Amino acid sequence: MARFSIAALFFSLLLPRLVMADVTVAQAERYMETSGLGELLVSIQTAVQSRLNLQRLSASKIIVDEDVFNTVDVVAKRIPDPLLAIKYLTEKVDGGMMTSTLAFLHTPLGEKIRSSESESNRPEAQVEMQRYALALSSSPLPLERLALVKRLILEARMEDLVLRMLERVFMTSGDVAEVLTNTEQAQEFRAEIADEWRRSLPVIKVQFEQLILVNTQYIYRALSNDELERYVHFLSEPEGEMYWKTSMAIVDIYLKQFVTELVSSLKSLSGAA
Repeated sequence: MARFSIAALFFSLLLPRLVMADVTVAQAERYMETSGLGELLVSIQTAVQSRLNLQRLSASKIIVDEDVFNTVDVVAKRIPDPLLAIKYLTEKVDGGMMTSTLAFLHTPLGEKIRSSESESNRPEAQVEMQRYALALSSSPLPLERLALVKRLILEARMEDLVLRMLERVFMTSGDVAEVLTNTEQAQEFRAEIADEWRRSLPVIKVQFEQLILVNTQYIYRALSNDELERYVHFLSEPEGEMYWKTSMAIVDIYLKQFVTELVSSLKSLSGAA
């Protein structure tokens, strides 16, 4: 999946609903592989590594040494471990719905969607995407196509997912502050970064709205308007909520676990100092 095209997993069905059933570990592993949830975990790791601004702590006179940076790196590298996601899928997701979703992913349209999303994960895809964006600036998509792409982004909750991830990562420096300094200074720092996020959010939204729009146009460029319409329709069905709710939940679970492990490691580091 492309960095912000966490779109790889948005499916719902025109298939019959199945009886409520438990998700097996094997089924969850198959869903992880087929749906692109593995790529979502990598996206979470990338967001932590690129967006956790420890320098901001230093700007508030909170000392951050090399050991702290190394600890963050070590803990962040554990994020793509699928065990937490599999636990969530087996405990919280309906097995019948997952079976139907997997069936959809193996239809000709589902296979084409998966292929498009997988192709966008190639290392050279980022350069190609930049060229594609440049071409769009001089030759925009037809209005009908652009409207379909925007509907896809809306139904898949792509912007909500990206902004949720960014906000969680941005606020994580507050958790780090609580370990590295006294309570009063940590509370002041949390208030500062919360205000910074609130003031920056309108600009961040504009930036990422445009990025997600271009990425999505690029990723699904091989789908015809009819295929894109059918995909959007899948996502608009009640079962289509399975993807974005699952993705939102997994983002929260993994970032919460990252913070818990990071705080624990930093406290151990402080105790050993």
